[in-house]
Amino acid sequence: MPNLQDKSDRELFHLMVLDDEAAFNEIYDRYWKVLCYAAYKRVKSTVTAEEIVQEVFISLYARRYEIQLEVSLLAYLKRAVQYKVYNVYRDMLMRERFLEQKAYEPEKQPMQPDHLLQRKELRQSIDDVTNTLPDKCRDVFVMSRLEELSHKEIADKLHIAISTVKKHLTKALTTLRREFSNKHLDI
Repeated sequence: MPNLQDKSDRELFHLMVLDDEAAFNEIYDRYWKVLCYAAYKRVKSTVTAEEIVQEVFISLYARRYEIQLEVSLLAYLKRAVQYKVYNVYRDMLMRERFLEQKAYEPEKQPMQPDHLLQRKELRQSIDDVTNTLPDKCRDVFVMSRLEELSHKEIADKLHIAISTVKKHLTKALTTLRREFSNKHLDI
């Protein structure tokens, strides 16, 4: 058996295309550590780096008949590692976006009857407390919390200063906190 360590990358690649497993093993042994280090520098995880390099070598062997080396074998393998790293980043980003979206997505399960009743009772309690507020204070609270208007929009609509809007909101929220501080809300 010839000594493959003395062969150039191009010769080893040509032998691999001819289904010489020993040539593939030589390429693998020659570049495993170099590629793992290149991947590790980007992903900062030994396990992920090794998985990336393993996928690159699997792809190299599976596609050996199709690959046309236009650059050195090492340059080709490093580029393949770079693309796999991009795929890992893309997958991580997509996973994070999915989880973030799920975290803010409303529940899709129908509400249980007891929760519906609790929500209705809470809504009625809030309405009862807000009805005890002075008119302007109540109007500001409703515009802010229910209509979701900004302080400036409320001030413009009611022809009052933004600082007055803030004072009315503070008073309304203080009243609500005081009224509900002793009640256990389970919603």
